[in-house]
Amino acid sequence: MAAQHDHHNLGGSNRLLPLADAAAILGVKPRTLRDYWRKWGIPALRVGRELRFRERDIDAWVRKRIAA
Repeated sequence: MAAQHDHHNLGGSNRLLPLADAAAILGVKPRTLRDYWRKWGIPALRVGRELRFRERDIDAWVRKRIAA
């Protein structure tokens, strides 16, 4: 039987956060997030030259770290 994905329980929204907002949620400086997002495994999108982070992805990353 195929696994069902319940998109209502993913947490957060698909809202795209600018670097500064995502960094504030994570409690780090924007430069730190810009330098380490790949190493930390946080998904990001480029909009023009700017990085954007889905609120849902930031929430999931934080929950994963808390559970570890």
